[in-house]
Amino acid sequence: MVLADIDFCALKDVDALEALEHLSFSHPWGRGIFAADLGRDRPGALYLGARLKGEFVGYGACSWTGDRLHILRLAVHPDVRRFGVGSQLLVALGEIGAAVPCRRAFLELRRSNVAAATLYAHFGFVEVGFKKRYYSDNGEDALILEAPLPLREVPPKIP
Repeated sequence: MVLADIDFCALKDVDALEALEHLSFSHPWGRGIFAADLGRDRPGALYLGARLKGEFVGYGACSWTGDRLHILRLAVHPDVRRFGVGSQLLVALGEIGAAVPCRRAFLELRRSNVAAATLYAHFGFVEVGFKKRYYSDNGEDALILEAPLPLREVPPKIP
């Protein structure tokens, strides 16, 4: 595990967010979404960035309504995946949610994204539903995952 510096994103990070988005998602968000969210006095979403030795290597985005935190995006540069950066971002988003205070976190996840599902399960996320043909690029279903806040690591089950 590497220890990343986690901090709030600002307008100066839009280029880095866009570049990482294109490396991470088959249907990436455009820079306009990042610029709009980060340019508001009261953002529609809150963004955290992860840096290693000053280089932008990951980000997470969330919003909240009432007592529910919605994790909108979590992306890590392919060169540093599986080094704990995604876990650090996820926990940080959960801490923000708990401080708001939210009681539960939820997210949508492509049914085929096994690596992300494994990460989320490690922090207590369980499937609570699905959205049929949620993703417009290929019609794939989305799983709806939910976990209590604050997020805690769940020990692996021993068979």
